[in-house]
Amino acid sequence: MKNKIVYLVVAVTLMFTACDPIEDRNDAGEVLTEAELLNYMDVTVNGNVATCTNNAPGVISFWKTDFGQQMNANSVDFYIPVAKTYTATLIAYCAGGPVTATKEFTIAENDPEYFADPFWNMLTNGTEGKSWVWATDIPGGKIWGNGGYLASLKPEWWALGIADVAGQGGSATDEITFDLNEGLNFAVTGMNAEDPVPGNGSGTFNMSLGDDNHLMNSDGSAVWSYGKMVFTNHTIPLGFEPNSSGKPLHYKFDILKLTEDELQLAFPEPGVTWAWGTAWFYMFKRKGYTY
Repeated sequence: MKNKIVYLVVAVTLMFTACDPIEDRNDAGEVLTEAELLNYMDVTVNGNVATCTNNAPGVISFWKTDFGQQMNANSVDFYIPVAKTYTATLIAYCAGGPVTATKEFTIAENDPEYFADPFWNMLTNGTEGKSWVWATDIPGGKIWGNGGYLASLKPEWWALGIADVAGQGGSATDEITFDLNEGLNFAVTGMNAEDPVPGNGSGTFNMSLGDDNHLMNSDGSAVWSYGKMVFTNHTIPLGFEPNSSGKPLHYKFDILKLTEDELQLAFPEPGVTWAWGTAWFYMFKRKGYTY
């Protein structure tokens, strides 16, 4: 698959320096009104790229979209692979201060190239959505625990079945649903443990796939991870770091296996980069599937 990378600029440093006024307006303090800024503001869409342009002279332009992107330039291109109506926000800085204006734009279709890898459809069933639960009847019955990074393919050192995960914050009714309906969406429901981790909630996710994102196993004989799955604003059942101080939530996972019926994830403990270092393993199955 030809990978496309969504460049999400997470930190933009703005230099709040004086600039030439747009015009001499004693009554406006040399600041454009929102209506005036809108006249200089343009958003055009070509496929999955939105080009945002501010033609007002003598200003510093800061753009952002509700897809999570930010950029500091008068003209910027935002690549957005997911079909939806979005809002582009422009903050224009000049000698008199900032002015904000917004415009909506629509990405008409999901980018088929971005979602060409079959993992996307196997995980989400596209816009329809797909739900995953603990693989309680997997041979051996162990669904969560630790093992060797770049070596194990399941929990095999300290390994728990469904009867034991309640003590860690999980339950037999835990469920994750993924969909591509106007976003890269996921939701965790059904968590009814006395002290659930992380609890019910929702957020967004993304995957880095393709050969460039593969990790080989410890002896180089087979692919260990087929890419990364990253969550934002929430995480999966028992998505935490058991041996870290405060047991913080964890949001980035290796994809060990993904088929129509099985989803198996893992992550190494912080600082672990070597084979057989401690990693944590998660064994899920398609809701309704029986081994």
